[in-house]
Amino acid sequence: MATYAIERQSLEQVAHFLAGRFDRDVHIVEHESREGTLTGLMVNNPRGPDTPAIRLLFQQDVLAIYEGLTLAAQADFRSRCNSKLVGALLIYERIRAAGELGSPQAYVIEFGEELLQAAESAARPTR
Repeated sequence: MATYAIERQSLEQVAHFLAGRFDRDVHIVEHESREGTLTGLMVNNPRGPDTPAIRLLFQQDVLAIYEGLTLAAQADFRSRCNSKLVGALLIYERIRAAGELGSPQAYVIEFGEELLQAAESAARPTR
């Protein structure tokens, strides 16, 4: 069963939505960069025990905007994050299989404003 150590509600929502892409015994914890401009999730054992960790990083302002979106726009944003994660996991698997990513290293996936802008425009009514 997946375990979580997350305080920020927006990160928890995203983590629960994306958890199905990982091993069932994944451990997901909140992670903040030293600069304070990025925050995110550290996914430990994403493909089973002793597999390289994955960092899912979000710009601080992206999460602040996400928290103010409508429920529909939030769902759209999470869906776009999921789509990006699916593609990134294919790359992760290739790098891991080639032996270019060891267990102490983390594979970084960044989620930027482009996912949010698409979610915001999807939430706007059309005329």
